[in-house]
Amino acid sequence: MRAVGYTATTIAVVIYAQLTMGFALATMWRWFVVPALSVAEISIPVAIGLCTLIKFLRYEYKDPKYKEEDWSSVLARGFVVSTFSPLFTLAVGWVVKQFA
Repeated sequence: MRAVGYTATTIAVVIYAQLTMGFALATMWRWFVVPALSVAEISIPVAIGLCTLIKFLRYEYKDPKYKEEDWSSVLARGFVVSTFSPLFTLAVGWVVKQFA
């Protein structure tokens, strides 16, 4: 039963991370790329695809012996990073946008 809970939580965190990064990228694209390059806005699904492509191209192997952590702390860290990284990016982008 515990494995089902970890699997469901992992799937939820991954979906949440993709949605937040897609939203942040689509918003930053609308704020900066559209006015600068006169291109069309991108939707959140397209932004998610771009984020996935960039992550794929930047993939870096990490040694599994690097650090032993329990799965719940890995999921908690993933959720926190998935929340604050896009929010921080949007906050900085919003400040920059005010001066552009």
